[in-house]
Amino acid sequence: MNIPGLINALGLLVLAFALGFFSALQLVQPMAAFPF
Repeated sequence: MNIPGLINALGLLVLAFALGFFSALQLVQPMAAFPF
């Protein structure tokens, strides 16, 4: 079983999910990131 490859794949999935989540959040609420 390729444990390092599995960890790398999971890390990339989490990173892609975080990027998509934050980009969607900024699209829905563009002023939420800069309240000032």
